[in-house]
Amino acid sequence: MGVAVGTETDFTTPKLLLANHQKWADKVWMRKKELGFWREYTWKEACGNIKNFSQGLMSLGFQRGDVMAILGDNDPHWFWAQLGAQAAGGVVTGVFSSSGAKEVKYFLEHSDASIVVAQDQEQVDKILEIKDELPLVKKVIYWDPKGLRGYDDPILASFDSVAEIGVEYGKDHPGVFEESIAKGRISDLALLMYTSGTTGLPKAAMVSYASLVASNTSFYAVNPITEKDEWVSFILPGWSAEQGLGLLGSLNRGVKMSFPESQATVQENIREIGATVLMYPSRLWEMTAASIQNKIAETTFLKRQEFRLCLPIAYRAADAKCSGKKLGWMWRIPYWIARLLVFDPLRDKLGLLKINVA
Repeated sequence: MGVAVGTETDFTTPKLLLANHQKWADKVWMRKKELGFWREYTWKEACGNIKNFSQGLMSLGFQRGDVMAILGDNDPHWFWAQLGAQAAGGVVTGVFSSSGAKEVKYFLEHSDASIVVAQDQEQVDKILEIKDELPLVKKVIYWDPKGLRGYDDPILASFDSVAEIGVEYGKDHPGVFEESIAKGRISDLALLMYTSGTTGLPKAAMVSYASLVASNTSFYAVNPITEKDEWVSFILPGWSAEQGLGLLGSLNRGVKMSFPESQATVQENIREIGATVLMYPSRLWEMTAASIQNKIAETTFLKRQEFRLCLPIAYRAADAKCSGKKLGWMWRIPYWIARLLVFDPLRDKLGLLKINVA
């Protein structure tokens, strides 16, 4: 295990990154499915990318207290940009990738974002449409260059080009990355998290590093997770679950983060990944349960009866686990039979066979 959350009074996510990345230097930290293949990033490689990008931001004038908005789906670059901004003393807010230009304008204006990091051409186009209405935005940085090579707007820059600038900035300012991180405090503002705005305009919650520590500590107190575990990152990256449990759990415990190829392949990739830690929104669990019930209703009579006979056994086992008790001895053999015949094959089909914490 790495440096534990809460052992340092001045804990920040960039400090955790520095404290633990050497311990796990050659261990795979993140992997992303791209064009059918898994692209892996070690702690050493990812930390190097974060450092260079952070120094590139500094060279662009990004200062302590400035806000970066990130517009895109879950991707290693999303979190590299976040940690790079926070290492420079900045605050990060995530913008829903499904937002239209008008909604994006609201988030950027309300947060006073000076730097925007966008995923691809689709997201860049939204910002270019409204850039004249956003005087505070100084730079729009994208990580997927497909379709953008012909764009010549001076406000645009690729993630890689900013990182290259950062390399040179680091040579001229040795130690600037580490010095900036050392200035961080646990009371500092880390994130602005916006509500979905279903009942009105989205509202921002100001989240400090102390708040992140609290959510992470309470979760891991009842869910012992180690560097051998693997987290699937597909929940909105700007929300508390992905931040407090996913990223912070990874930085603190060395948990590997895996990113599905797209939102459309999440279920398929979860099964392929063989993840051990997973968080679904309640609605997705409800949809999964409904799908199971529908398929059971359509299967053969024998399989329906088998499922219905085993279900009460599963309920009893779940109740025992949730209450911290051991399953009674007279239920243990029926439980293992039910797992063998019904529930393990079902979990395997859903990609949940190896899940320890969900």
